[in-house]
Amino acid sequence: MQKNNERSDKFKKIIDLILNDKDKGTNLFYQEYIQIITIAIRSVNPDPDKVKSAINTVLITTWQNAKNLREIRNPEGWLYVVARNCAKKENNDRWDSELTEDMHPITNAFDKIEDDDSFSYLIRMLDEDEKEIMTLRVCADYTFETISDHMNKPLSTITSSYYRAKEKMKKYLKKEDFE
Repeated sequence: MQKNNERSDKFKKIIDLILNDKDKGTNLFYQEYIQIITIAIRSVNPDPDKVKSAINTVLITTWQNAKNLREIRNPEGWLYVVARNCAKKENNDRWDSELTEDMHPITNAFDKIEDDDSFSYLIRMLDEDEKEIMTLRVCADYTFETISDHMNKPLSTITSSYYRAKEKMKKYLKKEDFE
């Protein structure tokens, strides 16, 4: 529980800094949370331009709502949800744009992994709960207990989902000869 309080306090200090010095606070926010934001976005939308756009949207959303964010107790969980929602919006916007000549299909799994961060690519095949569990466990270094509290699910469900998701990723890598 102490680790959660430390994360919450750290988030609150960064939000306070955003309120007092937008540039400095936003830069610190970016440095501290870019990994979880990027992983969450890439799990929905791997397009590098859309990822950059979604990251900017997360930063703007945070800055615009900073006054209301001081009481967030689970910053990584909140960021995960916000980042995924921003990515989904970018994904929807993607279908409104026209195809260009430089767009080409990725022909095999190796190219897909090579073109994207492998963890981000691998978690896209998981269901929504598994994506959230893997991201919080791997990127935010949450314990299973913390994830259980955050998702309001039994600890046994969280651990079994985690290991099931891990197995799915391993099987995929074996199937594609990435071992």
